[in-house]
Amino acid sequence: LALAGPAAAAAGCLAPQPASQQPMVIGFYVSWDPASRDSLQRNGPQLTHVAPEWLRLSADGAGFVDTRTRDDRSLAEPLMREQKLAILPLLNNYLPGSGWSSAAVHGLVSDAQTRETFAARLRDYLTEARWQGVVLDLESVAEEDRGGLVELVRALAGAFKPAGLVLGQAVQQASRGFDLKQLAAHADFLVPMVYDEHWAGDARGAGSIAGIPWTREQLQRVFAQVAPEKVVVGLGNYAYDWAEGEPQAQSIRHADAVERARQALAESDGSDGAITLDPLALNATYRYTAADGTRHTVWLLDAVSAYNQWTLAWPYRPRGAALWRLGAEDPAVWEVIGRAAIGQSAGNGATVARLREAAGVRRTLEMDSDSGLIVSGRYEL
Repeated sequence: LALAGPAAAAAGCLAPQPASQQPMVIGFYVSWDPASRDSLQRNGPQLTHVAPEWLRLSADGAGFVDTRTRDDRSLAEPLMREQKLAILPLLNNYLPGSGWSSAAVHGLVSDAQTRETFAARLRDYLTEARWQGVVLDLESVAEEDRGGLVELVRALAGAFKPAGLVLGQAVQQASRGFDLKQLAAHADFLVPMVYDEHWAGDARGAGSIAGIPWTREQLQRVFAQVAPEKVVVGLGNYAYDWAEGEPQAQSIRHADAVERARQALAESDGSDGAITLDPLALNATYRYTAADGTRHTVWLLDAVSAYNQWTLAWPYRPRGAALWRLGAEDPAVWEVIGRAAIGQSAGNGATVARLREAAGVRRTLEMDSDSGLIVSGRYEL
Protein backbone atom coordinates (compact mmCIF):
# COMPACT_ATOMS: atom_id res chain seq x y z
CA LEU A 1 0.00 0.00 0.00
CA ALA A 2 1.19 3.54 -0.76
CA LEU A 3 1.01 5.49 2.47
CA ALA A 4 1.13 9.19 3.15
CA GLY A 5 3.25 8.47 6.22
CA PRO A 6 3.06 10.06 9.68
CA ALA A 7 4.88 13.19 8.56
CA ALA A 8 1.92 14.07 6.34
CA ALA A 9 -0.08 14.60 9.53
CA ALA A 10 2.16 17.37 10.78
CA ALA A 11 0.96 20.73 12.05
CA GLY A 12 -1.92 21.10 9.62
CA CYS A 13 -4.80 18.76 8.68
CA LEU A 14 -4.66 15.74 6.46
CA ALA A 15 -7.04 16.18 3.54
CA PRO A 16 -10.53 15.03 4.55
CA GLN A 17 -12.35 12.35 2.60
CA PRO A 18 -15.00 13.56 0.14
CA ALA A 19 -18.48 13.97 1.58
CA SER A 20 -19.58 10.83 -0.28
CA GLN A 21 -16.99 8.91 1.73
CA GLN A 22 -18.10 10.06 5.18
CA PRO A 23 -16.26 7.77 7.61
CA MET A 24 -18.26 5.36 9.73
CA VAL A 25 -18.36 6.12 13.45
CA ILE A 26 -19.61 3.12 15.41
CA GLY A 27 -20.33 3.23 19.14
CA PHE A 28 -20.50 -0.05 21.07
CA TYR A 29 -23.42 -0.02 23.51
CA VAL A 30 -23.86 -2.28 26.56
CA SER A 31 -26.99 -3.00 28.60
CA TRP A 32 -25.20 -3.62 31.89
CA ASP A 33 -23.92 -0.06 32.47
CA PRO A 34 -26.51 2.75 32.78
CA ALA A 35 -23.78 5.18 31.70
CA SER A 36 -23.89 3.59 28.25
CA ARG A 37 -27.42 4.83 27.65
CA ASP A 38 -26.52 8.23 29.09
CA SER A 39 -23.67 8.48 26.60
CA LEU A 40 -25.94 7.38 23.76
CA GLN A 41 -28.39 10.11 24.71
CA ARG A 42 -25.66 12.78 24.69
CA ASN A 43 -23.47 11.54 21.88
CA GLY A 44 -25.77 9.80 19.42
CA PRO A 45 -25.34 12.69 16.96
CA GLN A 46 -21.59 11.95 16.95
CA LEU A 47 -22.25 8.45 15.54
CA THR A 48 -23.29 6.99 12.21
CA HIS A 49 -23.88 3.46 13.56
CA VAL A 50 -24.47 1.86 16.94
CA ALA A 51 -23.52 -1.72 17.82
CA PRO A 52 -25.46 -2.79 20.92
CA GLU A 53 -24.37 -5.97 22.70
CA TRP A 54 -27.72 -7.72 22.15
CA LEU A 55 -27.12 -11.15 20.57
CA ARG A 56 -25.26 -14.15 21.97
CA LEU A 57 -24.48 -17.59 20.58
CA SER A 58 -26.17 -20.54 22.24
CA ALA A 59 -23.86 -22.92 24.08
CA ASP A 60 -23.91 -25.42 21.19
CA GLY A 61 -23.38 -22.66 18.63
CA ALA A 62 -26.34 -23.71 16.51
CA GLY A 63 -28.52 -20.78 17.53
CA PHE A 64 -28.47 -17.39 19.18
CA VAL A 65 -30.24 -15.58 22.01
CA ASP A 66 -31.63 -12.04 22.08
CA THR A 67 -30.34 -10.55 25.35
CA ARG A 68 -32.14 -7.21 25.23
CA THR A 69 -33.47 -6.01 28.57
CA ARG A 70 -36.78 -4.26 29.13
CA ASP A 71 -34.97 -0.91 29.19
CA ASP A 72 -33.20 -1.77 25.93
CA ARG A 73 -36.54 -2.36 24.23
CA SER A 74 -38.42 0.57 25.76
CA LEU A 75 -35.68 3.20 26.06
CA ALA A 76 -32.41 2.48 24.24
CA GLU A 77 -33.71 1.11 20.96
CA PRO A 78 -36.32 3.87 20.45
CA LEU A 79 -33.56 6.39 21.17
CA MET A 80 -31.32 4.83 18.52
CA ARG A 81 -34.15 5.03 15.99
CA GLU A 82 -34.98 8.60 16.97
CA GLN A 83 -31.33 9.52 16.34
CA LYS A 84 -31.54 7.77 12.94
CA LEU A 85 -28.59 5.52 13.72
CA ALA A 86 -27.98 2.33 11.78
CA ILE A 87 -28.33 -0.50 14.33
CA LEU A 88 -25.78 -3.31 13.97
CA PRO A 89 -26.12 -5.52 17.07
CA LEU A 90 -23.06 -7.38 18.30
CA LEU A 91 -23.31 -11.15 18.14
CA ASN A 92 -20.81 -12.64 20.56
CA ASN A 93 -19.84 -15.98 22.08
CA TYR A 94 -19.52 -14.79 25.69
CA LEU A 95 -21.48 -17.27 27.81
CA PRO A 96 -22.54 -16.23 31.36
CA GLY A 97 -20.54 -18.10 33.95
CA SER A 98 -17.97 -19.51 31.53
CA GLY A 99 -16.72 -16.60 29.43
CA TRP A 100 -15.65 -16.66 25.78
CA SER A 101 -16.65 -20.07 24.40
CA SER A 102 -14.44 -21.65 21.76
CA ALA A 103 -16.78 -24.66 21.86
CA ALA A 104 -19.78 -22.57 20.82
CA VAL A 105 -17.84 -21.17 17.85
CA HIS A 106 -16.70 -24.67 16.87
CA GLY A 107 -20.27 -25.98 17.05
CA LEU A 108 -21.36 -23.26 14.64
CA VAL A 109 -18.55 -23.10 12.10
CA SER A 110 -17.55 -26.77 11.78
CA ASP A 111 -20.68 -27.97 9.97
CA ALA A 112 -21.85 -26.63 6.59
CA GLN A 113 -25.56 -27.22 7.17
CA THR A 114 -25.41 -25.56 10.59
CA ARG A 115 -23.73 -22.51 9.05
CA GLU A 116 -26.33 -22.17 6.28
CA THR A 117 -29.27 -22.63 8.64
CA PHE A 118 -27.79 -20.15 11.10
CA ALA A 119 -27.21 -17.56 8.36
CA ALA A 120 -30.79 -17.80 7.11
CA ARG A 121 -32.23 -17.60 10.60
CA LEU A 122 -30.09 -14.60 11.55
CA ARG A 123 -31.00 -12.81 8.31
CA ASP A 124 -34.70 -13.30 9.03
CA TYR A 125 -34.32 -12.18 12.65
CA LEU A 126 -32.48 -8.98 11.71
CA THR A 127 -35.04 -8.17 9.04
CA GLU A 128 -37.96 -8.74 11.41
CA ALA A 129 -36.30 -6.55 14.07
CA ARG A 130 -35.71 -3.81 11.49
CA TRP A 131 -31.98 -3.79 12.23
CA GLN A 132 -29.51 -2.94 9.51
CA GLY A 133 -27.03 -5.77 9.98
CA VAL A 134 -24.74 -7.32 12.58
CA VAL A 135 -21.16 -7.20 13.88
CA LEU A 136 -19.72 -10.60 14.76
CA ASP A 137 -17.64 -10.54 17.95
CA LEU A 138 -16.47 -14.13 18.17
CA GLU A 139 -13.41 -14.35 20.41
CA SER A 140 -11.08 -17.15 21.54
CA VAL A 141 -11.51 -18.78 18.12
CA ALA A 142 -9.41 -21.95 17.89
CA GLU A 143 -6.87 -22.21 15.08
CA GLU A 144 -8.64 -25.36 13.84
CA ASP A 145 -11.76 -23.23 13.23
CA ARG A 146 -9.96 -20.61 11.14
CA GLY A 147 -11.31 -21.94 7.85
CA GLY A 148 -14.76 -22.66 9.30
CA LEU A 149 -15.07 -19.05 10.45
CA VAL A 150 -14.34 -17.87 6.91
CA GLU A 151 -17.04 -20.22 5.62
CA LEU A 152 -19.50 -18.85 8.19
CA VAL A 153 -18.81 -15.30 7.06
CA ARG A 154 -19.21 -16.43 3.44
CA ALA A 155 -22.59 -17.97 4.28
CA LEU A 156 -23.72 -14.87 6.17
CA ALA A 157 -22.65 -12.59 3.33
CA GLY A 158 -24.58 -14.72 0.86
CA ALA A 159 -27.72 -14.48 2.99
CA PHE A 160 -27.30 -10.80 3.92
CA LYS A 161 -26.47 -9.11 0.61
CA PRO A 162 -29.80 -9.80 -1.16
CA ALA A 163 -31.58 -8.54 1.97
CA GLY A 164 -29.54 -5.33 2.08
CA LEU A 165 -27.98 -6.18 5.45
CA VAL A 166 -24.49 -5.13 6.59
CA LEU A 167 -21.95 -7.63 7.95
CA GLY A 168 -19.06 -6.55 10.16
CA GLN A 169 -16.48 -8.79 11.84
CA ALA A 170 -14.42 -7.87 14.91
CA VAL A 171 -10.97 -9.47 14.77
CA GLN A 172 -8.16 -10.21 17.20
CA GLN A 173 -4.92 -9.97 15.26
CA ALA A 174 -2.94 -11.92 17.85
CA SER A 175 -5.22 -14.94 17.35
CA ARG A 176 -4.45 -17.54 14.68
CA GLY A 177 -8.19 -18.19 14.42
CA PHE A 178 -8.68 -15.17 12.12
CA ASP A 179 -7.75 -15.17 8.43
CA LEU A 180 -8.00 -11.43 7.85
CA LYS A 181 -7.62 -11.48 4.07
CA GLN A 182 -10.30 -14.14 3.57
CA LEU A 183 -12.69 -12.66 6.13
CA ALA A 184 -12.41 -9.25 4.44
CA ALA A 185 -13.23 -10.84 1.08
CA HIS A 186 -16.74 -11.62 2.35
CA ALA A 187 -17.54 -9.20 5.19
CA ASP A 188 -18.46 -5.59 4.50
CA PHE A 189 -15.83 -4.48 7.01
CA LEU A 190 -13.49 -5.74 9.72
CA VAL A 191 -12.98 -4.14 13.12
CA PRO A 192 -9.43 -4.84 14.33
CA MET A 193 -9.52 -4.33 18.10
CA VAL A 194 -6.54 -2.00 18.56
CA TYR A 195 -6.68 -2.11 22.35
CA ASP A 196 -5.93 -4.50 25.24
CA GLU A 197 -2.19 -4.63 24.56
CA HIS A 198 -2.21 -5.36 28.30
CA TRP A 199 -5.56 -6.71 29.46
CA ALA A 200 -7.25 -7.14 32.83
CA GLY A 201 -6.00 -10.70 33.40
CA ASP A 202 -2.61 -10.25 31.73
CA ALA A 203 0.04 -12.37 33.45
CA ARG A 204 2.58 -9.62 32.71
CA GLY A 205 0.73 -7.28 35.06
CA ALA A 206 0.13 -3.58 34.57
CA GLY A 207 1.03 -1.91 31.31
CA SER A 208 -0.15 0.30 28.48
CA ILE A 209 -3.52 -0.66 26.99
CA ALA A 210 -2.73 0.57 23.49
CA GLY A 211 0.81 1.91 23.38
CA ILE A 212 1.77 3.82 20.27
CA PRO A 213 4.61 1.47 19.16
CA TRP A 214 2.20 -1.47 19.55
CA THR A 215 -0.58 0.42 17.75
CA ARG A 216 1.74 1.16 14.84
CA GLU A 217 2.54 -2.57 14.49
CA GLN A 218 -1.14 -3.54 14.68
CA LEU A 219 -2.09 -1.07 11.96
CA GLN A 220 0.76 -2.14 9.69
CA ARG A 221 -0.32 -5.77 9.99
CA VAL A 222 -3.98 -5.21 9.22
CA PHE A 223 -3.47 -2.80 6.32
CA ALA A 224 -0.90 -5.14 4.76
CA GLN A 225 -3.71 -7.70 4.40
CA VAL A 226 -6.95 -5.74 4.12
CA ALA A 227 -8.01 -2.91 1.81
CA PRO A 228 -8.50 0.31 3.83
CA GLU A 229 -12.12 0.71 2.75
CA LYS A 230 -12.79 -2.59 4.56
CA VAL A 231 -11.23 -1.48 7.87
CA VAL A 232 -13.08 0.24 10.71
CA VAL A 233 -10.39 0.80 13.36
CA GLY A 234 -11.47 -0.39 16.82
CA LEU A 235 -10.38 2.11 19.50
CA GLY A 236 -10.75 1.70 23.26
CA ASN A 237 -11.66 4.36 25.81
CA TYR A 238 -11.61 3.06 29.38
CA ALA A 239 -9.06 2.32 32.12
CA TYR A 240 -7.58 -0.60 34.06
CA ASP A 241 -6.71 -0.34 37.74
CA TRP A 242 -4.14 -2.94 38.81
CA ALA A 243 -3.72 -3.56 42.57
CA GLU A 244 -0.27 -4.82 43.49
CA GLY A 245 -0.35 -8.58 44.13
CA GLU A 246 -3.74 -9.12 42.49
CA PRO A 247 -3.96 -11.22 39.31
CA GLN A 248 -6.90 -9.31 37.82
CA ALA A 249 -7.18 -5.59 37.12
CA GLN A 250 -10.45 -3.75 37.57
CA SER A 251 -11.92 -2.33 34.37
CA ILE A 252 -13.26 1.15 35.08
CA ARG A 253 -14.69 4.11 33.22
CA HIS A 254 -12.49 7.05 32.29
CA ALA A 255 -14.48 9.24 34.70
CA ASP A 256 -13.79 6.81 37.58
CA ALA A 257 -10.08 6.78 36.80
CA VAL A 258 -9.95 10.59 36.86
CA GLU A 259 -11.89 10.72 40.12
CA ARG A 260 -9.54 8.21 41.80
CA ALA A 261 -6.58 10.30 40.66
CA ARG A 262 -8.19 13.47 42.00
CA GLN A 263 -8.76 11.84 45.40
CA ALA A 264 -5.20 10.51 45.50
CA LEU A 265 -3.82 13.97 44.76
CA ALA A 266 -5.93 15.47 47.55
CA GLU A 267 -4.77 12.88 50.05
CA SER A 268 -1.07 12.93 49.17
CA ASP A 269 1.71 15.46 48.72
CA GLY A 270 1.16 15.33 44.97
CA SER A 271 3.32 12.27 44.39
CA ASP A 272 0.21 10.08 43.99
CA GLY A 273 -2.52 10.55 41.41
CA ALA A 274 -0.64 12.69 38.90
CA ILE A 275 -1.90 11.56 35.45
CA THR A 276 0.87 11.92 32.91
CA LEU A 277 1.59 10.59 29.45
CA ASP A 278 4.08 7.74 29.49
CA PRO A 279 6.95 8.91 27.23
CA LEU A 280 7.26 5.59 25.38
CA ALA A 281 3.71 4.24 25.19
CA LEU A 282 2.07 7.69 24.99
CA ASN A 283 -0.78 6.34 27.12
CA ALA A 284 -1.88 8.11 30.30
CA THR A 285 -0.98 6.49 33.61
CA TYR A 286 -0.65 7.16 37.35
CA ARG A 287 -0.12 5.40 40.68
CA TYR A 288 -1.77 5.74 44.06
CA THR A 289 -1.97 4.06 47.47
CA ALA A 290 -5.36 2.74 48.63
CA ALA A 291 -6.65 3.13 52.20
CA ASP A 292 -5.42 -0.39 53.04
CA GLY A 293 -1.88 0.50 51.93
CA THR A 294 -2.04 -1.41 48.63
CA ARG A 295 -0.23 0.25 45.74
CA HIS A 296 -2.24 0.64 42.54
CA THR A 297 -1.20 1.34 38.95
CA VAL A 298 -3.77 2.77 36.55
CA TRP A 299 -3.51 2.96 32.77
CA LEU A 300 -6.04 4.90 30.71
CA LEU A 301 -7.22 5.15 27.14
CA ASP A 302 -8.62 8.64 26.65
CA ALA A 303 -9.08 11.38 24.05
CA VAL A 304 -5.30 11.78 23.76
CA SER A 305 -4.69 8.08 23.07
CA ALA A 306 -7.54 8.11 20.54
CA TYR A 307 -6.02 11.17 18.85
CA ASN A 308 -2.60 9.52 18.61
CA GLN A 309 -4.00 6.23 17.35
CA TRP A 310 -6.22 7.95 14.80
CA THR A 311 -3.28 10.09 13.63
CA LEU A 312 -1.39 6.86 12.91
CA ALA A 313 -4.41 5.24 11.23
CA TRP A 314 -5.65 8.11 9.07
CA PRO A 315 -2.86 8.06 6.43
CA TYR A 316 -4.14 4.60 5.42
CA ARG A 317 -7.62 6.14 4.91
CA PRO A 318 -9.67 3.52 6.81
CA ARG A 319 -13.44 3.26 6.44
CA GLY A 320 -13.92 4.69 9.95
CA ALA A 321 -13.57 4.06 13.68
CA ALA A 322 -15.47 2.04 16.28
CA LEU A 323 -15.36 2.97 19.97
CA TRP A 324 -15.38 0.46 22.84
CA ARG A 325 -17.40 1.61 24.64
CA LEU A 326 -20.21 4.14 25.13
CA GLY A 327 -20.39 5.11 28.80
CA ALA A 328 -16.75 4.42 29.65
CA GLU A 329 -15.26 7.01 27.31
CA ASP A 330 -13.46 10.29 27.89
CA PRO A 331 -16.10 12.81 26.76
CA ALA A 332 -13.40 14.69 24.86
CA VAL A 333 -12.92 11.72 22.51
CA TRP A 334 -15.69 13.07 20.27
CA GLU A 335 -13.38 15.98 19.38
CA VAL A 336 -11.33 13.29 17.62
CA ILE A 337 -13.73 10.68 16.22
CA GLY A 338 -17.13 12.37 16.31
CA ARG A 339 -18.80 12.30 12.90
CA ALA A 340 -18.08 16.00 12.29
CA ALA A 341 -14.43 15.71 13.40
CA ILE A 342 -13.18 12.31 12.27
CA GLY A 343 -12.27 13.30 8.72
CA GLN A 344 -10.06 16.21 9.77
CA SER A 345 -8.83 15.63 13.34
CA ALA A 346 -5.70 13.53 12.67
CA GLY A 347 -2.44 15.39 13.14
CA ASN A 348 -4.40 18.60 13.54
CA GLY A 349 -3.02 21.27 15.86
CA ALA A 350 -6.50 22.80 16.23
CA THR A 351 -7.80 19.48 17.57
CA VAL A 352 -4.94 19.33 20.08
CA ALA A 353 -5.76 22.88 21.21
CA ARG A 354 -9.40 21.85 21.83
CA LEU A 355 -8.31 18.78 23.80
CA ARG A 356 -6.41 21.00 26.24
CA GLU A 357 -9.70 22.31 27.62
CA ALA A 358 -12.31 19.81 26.39
CA ALA A 359 -15.08 18.27 28.49
CA GLY A 360 -14.18 20.10 31.69
CA VAL A 361 -10.74 18.49 32.07
CA ARG A 362 -7.67 20.69 31.69
CA ARG A 363 -4.62 19.06 30.15
CA THR A 364 -1.16 20.32 29.35
CA LEU A 365 -0.30 18.82 25.96
CA GLU A 366 2.67 19.05 23.62
CA MET A 367 2.38 18.07 19.96
CA ASP A 368 5.34 16.98 17.84
CA SER A 369 5.22 18.93 14.58
CA ASP A 370 6.91 16.17 12.56
CA SER A 371 4.73 13.21 13.53
CA GLY A 372 1.56 15.08 14.49
CA LEU A 373 1.45 13.01 17.70
CA ILE A 374 0.88 14.31 21.21
CA VAL A 375 4.16 13.35 22.87
CA SER A 376 3.84 14.91 26.31
CA GLY A 377 0.85 15.51 28.52
CA ARG A 378 -0.48 15.95 32.03
CA TYR A 379 -3.95 16.25 33.51
CA GLU A 380 -4.38 19.40 35.61
CA LEU A 381 -6.69 18.16 38.40
